[in-house]
Amino acid sequence: MDEVKNARNSKIVVDDKGRVNNKDVGENKKVASNVIRNSSFELLRIIAMLMIIGHHFVVHGGFLDASTVNSWILTFLEFGGKFGVIIYLLISGYFMVTSKFTFRKLFKLWCQVWFYSVVLYVVSIFLPNFHFSARGLVVALLPVLMVEWWFVTYYIFLYLLSPFINKLVKVLSKSEYGWLIVLLLFLYTALRLSIGISSIFLMFIIIYLIGGYLRLHPIKKMQKFSILVPCFIMLYLALNIAQYYLNYHFFETDRLPMILCAVLLFMIFEKLNIKSKTINIISSATFGVYLIHDNLNISPYLWNEVFQNNSYGYSEYLLLYAFLVIVSVFVICAIIDLARKYLLERPLFKIVDKSCEKYRLKHKNSEIDNTKQITNN
Repeated sequence: MDEVKNARNSKIVVDDKGRVNNKDVGENKKVASNVIRNSSFELLRIIAMLMIIGHHFVVHGGFLDASTVNSWILTFLEFGGKFGVIIYLLISGYFMVTSKFTFRKLFKLWCQVWFYSVVLYVVSIFLPNFHFSARGLVVALLPVLMVEWWFVTYYIFLYLLSPFINKLVKVLSKSEYGWLIVLLLFLYTALRLSIGISSIFLMFIIIYLIGGYLRLHPIKKMQKFSILVPCFIMLYLALNIAQYYLNYHFFETDRLPMILCAVLLFMIFEKLNIKSKTINIISSATFGVYLIHDNLNISPYLWNEVFQNNSYGYSEYLLLYAFLVIVSVFVICAIIDLARKYLLERPLFKIVDKSCEKYRLKHKNSEIDNTKQITNN
């Protein structure tokens, strides 16, 4: 652990995970706010989101045919989407397993989702080929329940379950926790292969458990980059080659080789120690990037009208074009989400937090008064 600064004879310590251990919270708030947390996983979030955008570039781009070289490029980009989802879930499990469930976090997440659902629906009204439907309006107003973004719905359900999952894994020993993951993976895979039963949400839970395991029980035998990096590169390339020659659907989010490959990359970034406020700020917008570019009303117009991806199937500039499009989509969406956060979310939650604090104090004073009355009587 690294000691940072002293404030009024007390210490603020930042551990190797980027957490601030404040021994005197009341006297060290200003110093704590100046401590930059570890940005390794924030950088990994950004990379994962770029992979997801690349995946959508291909699957929503309407590519009917492509040259041999471009087919390899499209395969590589398409592969990254499922991989990026696993990375996101691993990071969530890693941090959420030791964090506390709060309705404030849930409400903030819901506000962000609802905001983009409604605003983007209104924007889509002015786009060419817009067709009004009662169902479309209901989906825009109830995005989580109506599964406007499949990942969002499953993620919110996972967050609701997280306090119960966290309580379970904390009473398990290291070996029990490990065997729980192995058993769930075996049962899931056996059911899927034997009778075709599968559940993406169950796989979300399993990947969350793996992320939590890596946080609570680090795998010390694989701490060296000399082991992790070559293993990841070889497996990632092997999966891409196999994906090119085999049926794509063999390589989905719930496939064991995909999960193993994602875990290797996750462990590589776990060993890094990057400190950057810029990375942290950009990373905070990644979820908004996903909500904007993969909105069901915006996505078809984005990939087929704005960028017209399908016209580049035989272009020698496909790789450069894909890079510029993916980065542009990320940057523009990130700017939009950061503007939303600073102009709308922060002022709103200042009001919400003040209101909640007033209610808490009023409730506390009411309890004190009731106690005094009972005592006097």
